[in-house]
Amino acid sequence: MNFSEPMTKDFSEVTTPSGGRNQIGQVMGRKGQDTRARLLTAVVRLIADRPLRDLKVSDIAREASVGASSFYVYFPDVSAAVLAARDQHSQATPELLAIVESDWTPANAYARAHAFVVAYRGFWKDNFALLRARNLAYDEGDQRFRLQRCKDIEPILLRLAAKAEDSQRMGLLPEGIQARRVASVCLASVERLAAGNRLTEEAVDAAAYVMTAALGLYRPA
Repeated sequence: MNFSEPMTKDFSEVTTPSGGRNQIGQVMGRKGQDTRARLLTAVVRLIADRPLRDLKVSDIAREASVGASSFYVYFPDVSAAVLAARDQHSQATPELLAIVESDWTPANAYARAHAFVVAYRGFWKDNFALLRARNLAYDEGDQRFRLQRCKDIEPILLRLAAKAEDSQRMGLLPEGIQARRVASVCLASVERLAAGNRLTEEAVDAAAYVMTAALGLYRPA
């Protein structure tokens, strides 16, 4: 499975919230929202085959068929446009939240974890370029991308941490282990594999086992 194939996400149907304003304080009408959507679509197309640091305003404007000055009406810089494109779709998808909010027991935990890893792989496949750009900028210390990543994964982390706390109450995990750290390790391992295009079917099985064991819910067949 090729996780790095070019993205074709189209933001033409995405509108800003009622009262949304551009960079100069004007409320955006239909035309302004359309222009902003074209710029976001251009960002997604371009970030698929070049690093964030090499992406220029002129490139985005040309791809969107607008003047370079129009870009600054909607975004202060390239990073802000990438953040806006990434922000359109939460990493805590309804599918992922439904899986981690369901009841996990030693009898079903491996199946639940396997479904989670498969859904996570699918989300990364659909959003690979933007997620890669976000994580690289985060690793390089850009505070805006750090905050976005934290916001993206926090709902999932909280629910996985709750699973670890449940296991501790049942005596399946040592009390001294921090539940949130367990959740962080589980999610980090899955994300690293997804980010490196390494979530093969065999790796999905292994990641599901690691999650199940880390949460204290592994039961040998």
